[in-house]
Amino acid sequence: IEELTAAGTFCGAQICVCSCLPDGRSRPECRVTCGRQGTLGAPLTDGMLVPLIDNTLGVLLLCLLAMLNKSTVTGKVLTLDLPVCQLWPEFAQRDKGSVTIGQLLQHRAGFSRCFPAEVSLKGYCLEARMEQLVASAPCD
Repeated sequence: IEELTAAGTFCGAQICVCSCLPDGRSRPECRVTCGRQGTLGAPLTDGMLVPLIDNTLGVLLLCLLAMLNKSTVTGKVLTLDLPVCQLWPEFAQRDKGSVTIGQLLQHRAGFSRCFPAEVSLKGYCLEARMEQLVASAPCD
């Protein structure tokens, strides 16, 4: 990143990793800011906000697509038409047994109320809690 910045070919980036506190608040654990605002802009600082571009979904999608038509460790062949419950049996709750991986990726699975309003920030950070919420969510 330093070489790209020095060459003027790297605009900028901000990364902030937060941890959840017991009372539901979050605390920054790591902050990294580098580059400039645009190609000729001022240097970025921790106090500046840049538009959020989350690459997590893109990386997850690339990993999923790379695995298409290949066998999983359980011997199932991963396709977009594969019902999610064949990989995650708990997902079949509340009439979701026929929802496919493709429907999830296209936002056509019929979810409108996956996450109750009372879920705290800490709840969103707990993998087991999120699994339970998604598995038990109703399908509209």
